[in-house]
Amino acid sequence: MFSDTLTLQNWFQESLDLLKPSRKMATKTAQYANGDQLDDSIKLTLSHRGQPEQWENNIAKVDNKISGYKQNKQTEIKLFGTQKADQNTALLLQDTIRAIFEQSDFDDEKESSDEDLRYAGFAAQEIKVKNSDELDQFGNTLKDVSVVNLPANQCFLDPHAKKLNYSDARYFHQAFWVDKEELYLDFDKELVDELPVSMQGLDSELDEELYESTKRERVLVIYTWYKKYDKESNSMKWYYCYWGGNTILKQEESPFKKYFDGMPIVVSFLRSRKNDTGYAGMYKDVLPLQDALNFAKLKIWHKLGNVKVLVENGAVEDIMVFKDEYSLDDSVTEVQDISKIKEIKQHNDIAQLLSTIVDARNQIQEIMGLSDEFLATASNRMGYDALNARINMGALGLGKFLKASARLQENTLKKMIPLIQEFYNANRILKIVDEDMHARYFEINTPALDQNGYYDYEINEDGEAIPRIENKLNIGKYDLIYREMDKPFTNTSERYRQDIELMKLLSQTKPQYVELLLPDLLADTHSSIAQKIKMIIETTQAQESQDPMANMQNQITMAKEQLELEEIKSKIDLNRSKAQHTSERGALDMERIGQNERSNMRTNQTKNQQALLQAIMQGGR
Repeated sequence: MFSDTLTLQNWFQESLDLLKPSRKMATKTAQYANGDQLDDSIKLTLSHRGQPEQWENNIAKVDNKISGYKQNKQTEIKLFGTQKADQNTALLLQDTIRAIFEQSDFDDEKESSDEDLRYAGFAAQEIKVKNSDELDQFGNTLKDVSVVNLPANQCFLDPHAKKLNYSDARYFHQAFWVDKEELYLDFDKELVDELPVSMQGLDSELDEELYESTKRERVLVIYTWYKKYDKESNSMKWYYCYWGGNTILKQEESPFKKYFDGMPIVVSFLRSRKNDTGYAGMYKDVLPLQDALNFAKLKIWHKLGNVKVLVENGAVEDIMVFKDEYSLDDSVTEVQDISKIKEIKQHNDIAQLLSTIVDARNQIQEIMGLSDEFLATASNRMGYDALNARINMGALGLGKFLKASARLQENTLKKMIPLIQEFYNANRILKIVDEDMHARYFEINTPALDQNGYYDYEINEDGEAIPRIENKLNIGKYDLIYREMDKPFTNTSERYRQDIELMKLLSQTKPQYVELLLPDLLADTHSSIAQKIKMIIETTQAQESQDPMANMQNQITMAKEQLELEEIKSKIDLNRSKAQHTSERGALDMERIGQNERSNMRTNQTKNQQALLQAIMQGGR
């Protein structure tokens, strides 16, 4: 650990100096997306002209479509135990992760991380463990593991890290403003009072918003993770530190060292950084085209409101009066000699500027690699499946972004798994929502009961009696699969119609399954009658389970129905045999009739031939 902040200040200044162009590019991209696209000098010129400010926000247009495309994706998380014994725990751990994501602000943090990837070219997430005020029946504190996005404009990275997952970094800084009184809750008051209200001498290149003056007493705190060589263990160890100016508020070794190697902060880059030390977002090549497009549009509006006129000396009495009157919309201007006045047309210049605008728009769309269907600008009509295919084909330009986003979430999950196994050690009930929008509750760390219904205890390695726990998240090794796929396009009425068709099919093939699936079908139907039918079925089943005579009567009825079905089946088989015998006999009779007809035909042919021969012989005589 460090005894002062000198090394920390040097690392911070190194990040500021080497990554300054990247930070400016990220800030400019965010400003353009928010509509701030004109320089102060251009705004001043437009103000002098009386011309309104105008720009075309292609970045917001594209970014909104990308954000909507991501929101239409659903996350699938699968865990598989490396060993066979870990498979059951893998399924329980998989459901626990889903419950954590659904009950926290994970989706919001994920959207913020995706936005940082698009604008800045990198995103950072921190895994946090927080104690709650709840206890289970054995006094264990319920802890929560969550994921928080660290805003890109607050992050200061190691410029010499090259890997896309930032695993080769030496340090990571997060600089943020905070009220001084809030620091009194977590740090020593005397140390907090030593922090400077402004740190201009240390980091003059920080974003302006980090230095904006306020009436509240706020200080700039830097949260740093770094690794340092340890002589005793002959290894590199990770530490975290809160500091500001020349004051160290807190500094300790990583509390997560037994769970994973590194810091609890996961960073993912959009582009490879092998050839330079900077980073850039998706819209790096769009910004200059956007500037050219805005310049051309402003130039067109200026030309449409202005005229160029050549006036020969003596054509007008007062050139200034002529200029003021001629520039009016409803102008009636008196001149001396109109043949000495010539107006210069600007149609060719406007046409060239329009061509520049069209070319810039086409280049932006080609750079992003997005289709008209993806951007919702296509006018051709097509079916739903064809439209989805065109949208997915048009999203091929998002390959790097989608891969970087998935890499960030997957690496975060890999670091969360050992923490969940360790800190989710109390008895609690969690909830997840299945794909069919049904809430499902499950319990972890369930205390086992003995045959008398009391808690069952066992002796641990220290000789202490501890409760025997079931559904425990045991430590194991797991293979993680993380992917995003399209959400199913369906609604309640369509799903109900499909369920009815399946029930009709089962009633003809497997009628015994209909009764088993009917409660689920009724639960998925938003109807008061359906709920009444469900209650009647449940009440009837409960009564039958309590009345053994009713069960016996049902069994007798089922046996009679089975005998009747067997009798009907035997009659059907008998009728089928008779029909087949009758059919075979009819075919035999038809064959005999055919043989007799063929025999008679041959006899007649023979008689005819003999009569013809006899007639020929008599004629010859």
